Amino acid sequence: MPVQALSTIRHGGINLQPSLLLAYRGSDPLTWQVVDRVDYLSMSVHRLVERNDAGSILAQFKERRPREAHRQELVQRIEGDVGCEFLNQIVGSFAGQEDVAEVEQPASSPTRTANKLMLKSVGDSWALNDSDVDQV
Repeated sequence: MPVQALSTIRHGGINLQPSLLLAYRGSDPLTWQVVDRVDYLSMSVHRLVERNDAGSILAQFKERRPREAHRQELVQRIEGDVGCEFLNQIVGSFAGQEDVAEVEQPASSPTRTANKLMLKSVGDSWALNDSDVDQV
C-alpha cells in the first residue's frame, strides 16, 4: 500500500508480522528464526509505515515452539488461529475508540532480514526441527 494511502485511513494500516519486532524484520522471518534456533513462536502487530516492518508496535505474542511441527502448521498457528484473534483485539480496540499503547521501534534491527528468501525455496512441509544452517 502506498504510504500516501495510509494517511487517508482513519486509524492507519496495521500488519501482523510473525516475529517479535524489532527482531526478524523482512520477508519470511519464520525461516530465520529456525536458522537461529529460536525456541518460541511469536508475532507482532505494528503500524504500516514506509520502511519495512518498522512502524510502532501495538501488541506482541509469544509461546513455546513445538519442535517437530512443520512450517505449514506453524504458519497456521501464527497467521491463522492466534493471529486472527490477535488482530481482532487490536481492531476492536480502535473501533471502541480505546487507546492502544504504541511502542516506537528504533531504526536498526538486531537481526538480518530475509528480503531475497522466497517461500518456494523452502517449502511448506519442511520440518522445523533442529536442522543445521547448511540444511536450511
